[in-house]
Amino acid sequence: GADSSSVASDLTSGVENITATWQAFAALKEDGSVVTWGTSAYGGDGSVFTSGPVSSVVSDLSSGVVKVYSNRWAFAAVKTDGSVVAWGKGDYGGEAHSAQRCPSTCSDLDSGGVTLYSSRHSFAVVKTDGSVVSWGGHGGNSQGRCGECWPATASTQICAYPSPDHDSVAALLASGVASIASADSAMAALKEDGSVVTWGDKRYGADSSSVASDLTSGVEDITATCQAFAALK
Repeated sequence: GADSSSVASDLTSGVENITATWQAFAALKEDGSVVTWGTSAYGGDGSVFTSGPVSSVVSDLSSGVVKVYSNRWAFAAVKTDGSVVAWGKGDYGGEAHSAQRCPSTCSDLDSGGVTLYSSRHSFAVVKTDGSVVSWGGHGGNSQGRCGECWPATASTQICAYPSPDHDSVAALLASGVASIASADSAMAALKEDGSVVTWGDKRYGADSSSVASDLTSGVEDITATCQAFAALK
């Protein structure tokens, strides 16, 4: 990402903020456009890299962007209408919309206003209605279905609490979520009723079963390190 010569003319003025993945940068400009450079697979040219054909979201980044977020592999931009545009490595958050992988729920990211959070491999948004949509790798959704947490049975390292049942956890994240804290490969959602829901890789704090009774109510804030969470009651 050190060589920005290909977009030098776009970076001479009007840049408000710069966000980075491991090997690429994205500059948000005053006019709501985004300029990217660096390694393509890490989001350097607005491309979405998946197992299928490479696609591009460059046209979606020409206007209307209000904020750009990143993890190590991908970028995600929130637009003025509340929609989300993602690009970079598809398996790790760079593919938010896919007719093949999530035909019925991709519209969850098309509107509604969002607050976006990222872990190393994934993204999650809390919408204005209090629901959560997550996608990407650990902390996102291993099945590639928008709007759902991945099932505990997907891998021995994957779990979701307080319930190991995939549908039950998804239901807990369908409403009432106030904020999300992100560890390296896990996420914890703080709900408006003071309860906590965690999901992702159990090696990184997703397994909250040992303190489940303490997380059912009264939690005011959640803070994360790389592999752990702390809840302030």
